Order: sequence, then structure tokens, then C-alpha cells
Amino acid sequence: MLSFQKKDTLFLSKLYIQKTMRGKGVARKIINFIKNIAISMNLGKINLTINKNNKSTIIVYEKLGFANTGPTIQDIGIGFIMDDYKMELNLL
Repeated sequence: MLSFQKKDTLFLSKLYIQKTMRGKGVARKIINFIKNIAISMNLGKINLTINKNNKSTIIVYEKLGFANTGPTIQDIGIGFIMDDYKMELNLL
């Protein structure tokens, strides 16, 4: 897991759950832990980006309260792009 602060937002860069641990509430516990950190830092939201084709994980984040705020395309060099959705969880 990797996250960093940007203005009033905590950006969650990476969160991977091992396949054998999925469906056991681990993601909810981690997100709640991250929410508590963000709140203690007086931040108003948590943001992340997720690949548009990662439909099962998008559903998980939506169940955890994140809203899809639209597409984002980032050129990451040498002919590659990241074609993602921005997702946001409001804490206030």
C-alpha cells in the first residue's frame, strides 16, 4: 500500500489484496484504516485511479463508498498510456 497527501486529499496509489484473502473484508478494513488516517490529518477525501478494464475492483471500490468521477488518460512514456477512471471517497 502506498499513499500520499495532495492538498485536502489523500491519494491512494496502490492497494493489492492477495487472491486468497479477497471476499473476507480485508479491503474494507484497510480502507477504514486509511479513512481514519485521512480524517486525523483533516483531509476531506481519498482519491485513486483504476484501470477502466478492472471492472471487479471498480465494483469493490464503489461498495466501499467511492464514486467514479470520470476518465483520465496519462501518457507514461515510450508509447504507453494509463487509461483509468478517477475514484473519490468524500470523508466530510
